[in-house]
Amino acid sequence: MRFRSLFHVHHKTTGLWKPYPFCRCFNLQASFQPVHIETAWHELQQNLSLVEHSPSKVNIKSDGPLYPILLPPPNITGKLHIGHALTITIQDALARYYSMNGYQVSFRPGTDHAGIATQSAVEKFLNKKGITKSNLTESEFMLQVRDWEHQFQYRIRKQLEAFGALFDWKNEFYTLDKKRSRSVSKAFVELFDSGYIYRANRFVNWCPKLASAISEMEVDSHMISDPVTKSINGVAVDFGYMYQIAYPLVDSCDESIIVSTTRPETVFGDRAIAVNPQDQKYQRFIGNFVRHPLRPGLVLPIVADDAVDPNFYTGALKITPSHSSVDFDIAKRHGIPLATILDQKGRLVNCSNELDGMDRLCARPKIIQMLKDVESLVKKIPHSCVLSVCSRTGDVIEPIMVPQWYLSVDFLRKRLLSMTEEQNLKFFPSSTKDDWYRWLETMQDWCLSRQIAWGHRIPVWKYETTKGEQWVAAESQEEAVKKANGASLEQDSDVLDTWFSSSLLPLSSFGWPCEKNVPVLPFIESGKDIIFFWIAKMALMCSYFTNVLPFREVILHPLIRDSEGRKMSKSLGNVIDPMDIIHGVSLEKLEEKLLEGSFSKSEMGKSLAHLKKSFPNGIRAQGLDALRFGLCLSLHHNQRILLDMESFSNSYRFLSKIWNLTRYFNQYKSTLVTNDTPTEVADIFQTIKVAFDYRLQHTVKSCRVNFKNRSLFKVSEALEKFLLNDLSVEFVDITRPILKNHDSQDLVLQYFSHLMNVFLRLAHPVIPCLTDVLWDRLDYMPKGPLHNNIYPQVDEGKLDSEEAARANEVVKEAMKIIYYLRSLKVNKQLSQNQKSPVYIITRTGSLDKFCEIIRSLTGYQVKMQLQNDLGSSTTTFVQFMVSRDTTLMVPDEYMHRNTPKLERSVEELQKKVKKLDFVTTSAGYTKAPMAVKAKNNQHREELLAMIRSLKEKINGL
Repeated sequence: MRFRSLFHVHHKTTGLWKPYPFCRCFNLQASFQPVHIETAWHELQQNLSLVEHSPSKVNIKSDGPLYPILLPPPNITGKLHIGHALTITIQDALARYYSMNGYQVSFRPGTDHAGIATQSAVEKFLNKKGITKSNLTESEFMLQVRDWEHQFQYRIRKQLEAFGALFDWKNEFYTLDKKRSRSVSKAFVELFDSGYIYRANRFVNWCPKLASAISEMEVDSHMISDPVTKSINGVAVDFGYMYQIAYPLVDSCDESIIVSTTRPETVFGDRAIAVNPQDQKYQRFIGNFVRHPLRPGLVLPIVADDAVDPNFYTGALKITPSHSSVDFDIAKRHGIPLATILDQKGRLVNCSNELDGMDRLCARPKIIQMLKDVESLVKKIPHSCVLSVCSRTGDVIEPIMVPQWYLSVDFLRKRLLSMTEEQNLKFFPSSTKDDWYRWLETMQDWCLSRQIAWGHRIPVWKYETTKGEQWVAAESQEEAVKKANGASLEQDSDVLDTWFSSSLLPLSSFGWPCEKNVPVLPFIESGKDIIFFWIAKMALMCSYFTNVLPFREVILHPLIRDSEGRKMSKSLGNVIDPMDIIHGVSLEKLEEKLLEGSFSKSEMGKSLAHLKKSFPNGIRAQGLDALRFGLCLSLHHNQRILLDMESFSNSYRFLSKIWNLTRYFNQYKSTLVTNDTPTEVADIFQTIKVAFDYRLQHTVKSCRVNFKNRSLFKVSEALEKFLLNDLSVEFVDITRPILKNHDSQDLVLQYFSHLMNVFLRLAHPVIPCLTDVLWDRLDYMPKGPLHNNIYPQVDEGKLDSEEAARANEVVKEAMKIIYYLRSLKVNKQLSQNQKSPVYIITRTGSLDKFCEIIRSLTGYQVKMQLQNDLGSSTTTFVQFMVSRDTTLMVPDEYMHRNTPKLERSVEELQKKVKKLDFVTTSAGYTKAPMAVKAKNNQHREELLAMIRSLKEKINGL
């Protein structure tokens, strides 16, 4: 077996394979060093691009059916995080798998303009420099956003390139580029003209700091169990209290109705008191009036409404119709007028001279004091509640009625429900399908407009007619003027929800509306958290324009949490940069990165403490393959992934096994002599080949089945099992004596070449770097990049062969005997100078071929017996069952003296189990990370297995 010292790249014109100098630091004889392998791999990818194809088509075959893949576009708000790395890992593994199965893969990368997220990030960046958005004109602010856009698009592009995925860069997209903008305008106008888009004045989630409506995804809900003071926009605000306020009855000198509220700052908007009609204690008050505690001239009616919970505190509800959807509905039923007291910036209006213009949260303490001064504040009680804040700004969300554009979804969602069933949309995991149906059945109309500067300007224009204000939708102002019969027009200043442009990506990234024949995606893959924000909306929108679902499968991966189960958050300091896992990073550097963020002192202290606890020595460089393989193995979790650096270390060790295995067989290349192999050796090796072919075919089948089932965990597990158990251990062991014989080396090396040929192709989708580099270096491998080679096919003849199954059992029994005899030696149960034979009693006839190999690997003479007939021997034997067909007979005289040692070993192991049980049954153990619990459970099982094994030996004595 020989290794090439050069890369070989295919010259497009001459058709010849041209040598290209390999990375200087790359040396197959050296220890495993991912940095050198990845440098070599990236050089190989670069030169394949330059020599073999144009850059745009390096990853696309010219023949075969199209296999389009869409990358969920990262937001241009920062760096890629570990969740992006997981998505790319899964999608690129599938891209490589289908490329190796003859498909023309077009894996399209892109970025999202991320309207609110990007504008918020830019404003924070400017605030650090002492600049606020209000200091800039609109054009000046947009220049700042464009600078940010270019900078972060470049950063993300470089990060995506570093992953080395099979991206189709020629067809890279950006949700705010010209092609996507055309798609957005076309879709909006068509939906508007068909009557699906309408304008309405409704309650929305309003962020005062942004002065915009936001989506549900941009609302963070925090459970407040105990009173707490939080900093909101730099102001300390108390939360977790219920305030009880007395409203005096108009026709009574000493009676009041006491209401309970967590928002005392909204009292100036109160226009009624509501009670439940069945609540006996308020029966006599219904229809009467109370005086407003801070506006004595304002009287409020007491109304009865079934929506009021009589068991919630006093059972009386103050009605603030303009700032609560529940209150609005009650007010509407009873004809109660509206009163606006908050503007779009969250400042008080129409309250009093001293309060108007104040932020509502800043005004809260002042209003509480005003209520105390008139003796209307009865109590302040600790109260658990849910606090809704904007995830982008941290400001408290206000329910405000603002005119917005909406997409009517009733017809569209019902149509999508039917198409889901008719077109057999598949879900991985399958349990997601029930959630999909439930969500679509209850889906509300989609609020499309946002009151920010950054995004797709809504293509609607307003004009006046004799009938009042009218709106027209058009792809251009010229078209709008024609539709409005030449009227004077004013375009809406709002922009579209970011998800609108993202929902069209299955169409727009493939040329729609210019290109009519848009391919259906075989799958869409993403995190579970955006199935309804993005994936369902893609299905809703795209199916309307094409009459088919935009994808055939929905693949969802679990969300990644830190080792303690917490959400990855910049404020917690637990966000992991995948590049730090690939290249490594010191604790000092991690702390520097954290200090670049915008945190309060308390948040910063907690975050730094978490870093020091989790990464006291920083993060060791694991390499790209270890990152990808570790992420694949983490997918056995269904609900969430607890990120554990040990999983990447384990993957690193697995990759080094592949490397060292290749180095091990490579050492024989200098002594290789091609001679005729002795017949008896060839016969033994034929059994070995058949056995390992049988195992290999089971691995091939497992990989293929699990790629089809979208289970990369099981694919990775099958590869790990074959390499660690079968190839690195058993094949290396059982062929060691054969390799020592110069006359039979070629036999082993040729077969190892076959095994590696298949294994590298099997592993390539999940381990691209190492497999590509070894493929290029191994002289016996076909030329060309691995993703353009054929993925191994299942050989049913070898898989179902009875001969192969028997051969596999023979080899397994031989290995069991070898391991058992070695364990006797390790435990000093037999002297190494032992000359008396150990007998193998077996009904497995072919096992006798392996006597010489067993002797060579254990140092003990063995004799084979087809039946238990040792009558002529004067030796007493201890019997050990290897299997139901095979028994090992060990001379008794070499066993007795070791019984006390074995018993002491059992006692030591039992102490370890007891110590472990003490830890796992302690009170605080329930809070231990899942990874720690899993590791302890595994360790306990291993200890118990060792105890059982030793006890069997003691019983045998």
